[in-house]
Amino acid sequence: MSGAAGASGADAGSHRDRPRAAASRAAGPHGLDARIEVHRGGFAAHAELQVAPGEVLALIGPNGAGKSTLLAALAGLVPLDAGEVRLGGRLLEGRVDRSDGASRPLRLPPERRRIGLLQQDAGLFPHLSVLENVAFGARAQGVRRGHARAEAARLLDAVGLGGSGGGRPAELSGGQRQRVAIARALAARPELLLLDEPFASLDVEAAGEIRALLAGILVADRIPAIVVSHDVIDAIVLAGRIAVVEQGVIVEQGTTHGVLQAPRTPFAASIAGFVLVPGTAADGVLDTPAGTFASTEPAGFTGPGVALFRPGRVRVVDAAGAAPASAPVAGGRPRGAEAASAPRPVRAPNRWEARIAALRPAPGGVRLRLAVDAGAFVDAELDARAAEELRPAPGARVLCTIDPADVALHPAAG
Repeated sequence: MSGAAGASGADAGSHRDRPRAAASRAAGPHGLDARIEVHRGGFAAHAELQVAPGEVLALIGPNGAGKSTLLAALAGLVPLDAGEVRLGGRLLEGRVDRSDGASRPLRLPPERRRIGLLQQDAGLFPHLSVLENVAFGARAQGVRRGHARAEAARLLDAVGLGGSGGGRPAELSGGQRQRVAIARALAARPELLLLDEPFASLDVEAAGEIRALLAGILVADRIPAIVVSHDVIDAIVLAGRIAVVEQGVIVEQGTTHGVLQAPRTPFAASIAGFVLVPGTAADGVLDTPAGTFASTEPAGFTGPGVALFRPGRVRVVDAAGAAPASAPVAGGRPRGAEAASAPRPVRAPNRWEARIAALRPAPGGVRLRLAVDAGAFVDAELDARAAEELRPAPGARVLCTIDPADVALHPAAG
């Protein structure tokens, strides 16, 4: 599905005789303010979402976390079981007070919400021309045909398809069809744009072009937007804030830079390229199932926390020939495998023994999935030279160390 909700009947009449102005006029001063509670079968989503005019929020999380359910609830495709949705100061769904002191439910249908929804499938009408597809967005609001077509031509030019209005969608590439879908969504004068994995079906080059195009439009027109994606690049390019969704609940949120530089949840850590080990902080260090982690900046908190580090900073050696446990962790940040004849070490800060559970390719080397005796998993990466020296194999036991300077300790999310 791709398109946007139209205006209400009263609102549509006021725009019937004039072409659409800049989308920023539609956004209003308040942006989005929503409290969502949705129950679907055995799944429940509970979330509060606020997006200011001109702001882009990225929703990230594992498959089945409820991200698309939240978008569907905002768009009016899924009814709320509790909560409310306000956009630009208008109540789209919730309860309205009556004069007798009671309240009644209100739920605007999707076509009256002024919300655009852009998905993987551009969802264009194959029997309409490209120009007519875009004009449909404005026509859905009651804009007269001539004005709608003029606005469609302007938007097609804005997305780089000014000469393609007379063709059919089947004549366009995937990237071009997505450009048309963007133009159609904007033609409906959305006060909020919802982007549900809009680049997933595009090749790398087309995705980059559409991503840059959208970023420019959202900034210029100050349209609040929410983007759902599994690609961290979408968040970096488009979003100023990130919210991590797990099992229908927002478990972590903050600025894009803050979340990606110091993630507090496993999913955020994985897309940001970190290893995250949860544990409990006390006396400046973090006790975890993998062992104790220390940093050059001791933990300034107690209670639940996480240790963060890059997998390529972990030093992995054959456990049978590891250095003594009393040997200090090297300060030079080695990356690779080194063999030495020495007794088997005991647990010490930033040192843990593990079994190689799995291997997979990584840029320039190999990534190891390491199973700790306590049942935890900690990943490490070896470059090509280190992998050749260690010759890792599933089931082999290894000893891992990491320099305290490469470890950061943070409070856990929530």
